[in-house]
Amino acid sequence: MTVRRKSAPVVPEADLVPEDEVQELEAEASGWLPEDFSKVLRGIVNGTLAPIEPELLAIEGAEFLLYAGRVNGIHGHSNAGKSWTALIACAQELKAGNRVVYIDYEDTTQGILERLVHNYKVPPKVIRNRFTYISPTGRFAPAVVGDLIERLSPSLVVFDSTGESLAMEGFKPNDDDDIVEWFQLAPRYVSRLGPAVLLLDHSPKNTEGDSLWPIGSQRKRSAITGVQYLQKVVTPFSKKQSGRARLVCAKDRLGNFAEGETVAELKVDVVAGRSSRFNLVAPMPRELADEIAYKARLVKICKVLAEADKPMSKTALRMAAGGDSTKAGAAIDWLVDSGYIEQSPGARGGLLHTLIRMYEDSSEDSE
Repeated sequence: MTVRRKSAPVVPEADLVPEDEVQELEAEASGWLPEDFSKVLRGIVNGTLAPIEPELLAIEGAEFLLYAGRVNGIHGHSNAGKSWTALIACAQELKAGNRVVYIDYEDTTQGILERLVHNYKVPPKVIRNRFTYISPTGRFAPAVVGDLIERLSPSLVVFDSTGESLAMEGFKPNDDDDIVEWFQLAPRYVSRLGPAVLLLDHSPKNTEGDSLWPIGSQRKRSAITGVQYLQKVVTPFSKKQSGRARLVCAKDRLGNFAEGETVAELKVDVVAGRSSRFNLVAPMPRELADEIAYKARLVKICKVLAEADKPMSKTALRMAAGGDSTKAGAAIDWLVDSGYIEQSPGARGGLLHTLIRMYEDSSEDSE
């Protein structure tokens, strides 16, 4: 039996779309048509279009740090206070009458709300009306999130944090293609809807906190369309202990901050040993900040020795103190020379260290 193949229907020549129109339709569908930028250019030339500058996360009495409609990031080691800084931005926007969406892969509703109420003094009514909290239990849903953004028109959307979101999507943090796909799927998608996006991320584990870029693929550099900051502890802090963290610019696509520039500090002030205030302030002079960090290192080394049940070698003491090993070694030498630590002979010609008396920093800035 001969099987006859059906021939394609003949389309009348009058109904055919011209080739140039087909190409234009395909270009439009793929997003590759050249933009008509005449209005933007006219605004720049005439001065009617304001320059692109940060508009969110204000430093007390100074400038702003985050860009609206762009992807911004803060990264650092654990306990650097990244979420505390993000919540300062949330509190500022809520108190200004704007809405905020917080997409949280790490904390709980209670953990976030307690901080907004107790540490940032955001009125409960404002939180109920303007704050939206999402604790994802599945993969990112663009249609759901997009509808939410369209309805609420938030000024800020926080992703806390990048690593956990990547894991939920099944993406690898070191895979360039996965990073590109995730940024297009989630933060870039949300930023194109208007709000400032703030990503919280982690520093590489084997660094002293000085890495200007977060852990994982280097594609994260190009994916940031606003500004990226490293948040680094100057003096450790908690709800019961005063301290500071430094925000250092890793990248500012718009060029308002220089790479390596300290732009602000998270300042934690404990009141009556119970409550604490978290404020973003202008950075103190580098010399003073270094002095405070040095004194904090001296205190920590003494505490390590005080808690040790036997004398320690210099190497073991440096490791236990943490941070920059070279700076820790210099601090140990100073404590020995100043009579805070005693050295005694150890095995194989080494020296062991024993605490004689605690170093106490009485300056107010070291709190």
